[in-house]
Amino acid sequence: TISEDISFTITKRGVDVPTYTDTYTYTGNGINAGIAASDLYSVNDPKHTDAGSYSASITLADTKNYTWADGDTSATKQLPYTINKAQIVISGLTLADFVYSGTAAPTASTNFVCTLSYVYSITESGEFTSTVPTNAGTYYVKAVAAGNENLIGAESAAVKFVIEKANA
Repeated sequence: TISEDISFTITKRGVDVPTYTDTYTYTGNGINAGIAASDLYSVNDPKHTDAGSYSASITLADTKNYTWADGDTSATKQLPYTINKAQIVISGLTLADFVYSGTAAPTASTNFVCTLSYVYSITESGEFTSTVPTNAGTYYVKAVAAGNENLIGAESAAVKFVIEKANA
């Protein structure tokens, strides 16, 4: 009988870093990277409702027998992702022609809850101001939505309307 010492090494099994989407657009609802936990790692990634930069933390369940397949030797990896601002879209701007009554009443809608303001001009491509026209004539109105930390502001196309002279 021959006896011989043999040495061998058991290497740690590599765990693939999960694939995930790293860019999202603000919706007003909670968003995270959508990484599902597995038997090999846990995930810590609460949902975020604001635009910004975030990270999902994934942690190996067993660091004695497993390592990340990409060569990272840390137990926890940070997987960055971004929630970008959403673009406000203004639609349906209308202001019917009317006989002067002292009040212009434009209406429009947006894809997000936001405050609209209206600006007016005497020409379609002229300088627009918040001063509401009061004299009879042809004018143009635009709807404007200011942006914020989650939304990119917008301005509608100009819509023509006429204030007609009141009967005496």
